[in-house]
Amino acid sequence: MAEPLLCVEDLNAYYGGAHVLEKVSFEVADDQPVALIGRNGMGKTTLCAAIMGISPPHATGSIRFRGKELIGRPSYKIAKLGLGYVPQGRRLFPSLTVDEQRLDPRPRVRALPTPGRATPERRSTALRRRAADARNRPCAAAQSEALDHG
Repeated sequence: MAEPLLCVEDLNAYYGGAHVLEKVSFEVADDQPVALIGRNGMGKTTLCAAIMGISPPHATGSIRFRGKELIGRPSYKIAKLGLGYVPQGRRLFPSLTVDEQRLDPRPRVRALPTPGRATPERRSTALRRRAADARNRPCAAAQSEALDHG
């Protein structure tokens, strides 16, 4: 039998003294589609946070991805192994437009800044200015409504 893509064994997760997940165990095969379903407060987000090494929660037990133990690794090292997590919700950048959300202000190649060249700081400043301009611009729906009623 092939090694599972993800193997969780006897996972316990805590927020302070609160024991949120108790002895959770499961395996996911490499080609197996999986859905995590449950009511509010059942531990879905805690399970994902524990797998990704996001603190809190404090987790004990074993979580292996492609055979590599994840417990104790920081989340950026877990992500470098190829495991990712996209949280529910729109809380990341609520003030940016859809196009601005997609922009990546980080430079593609690390190089010494040259005069006139956009540095990460300049790009970040430009992105903040564009976001502020977008917030001050009325949206198309509001303009359309004003035309219909005006």
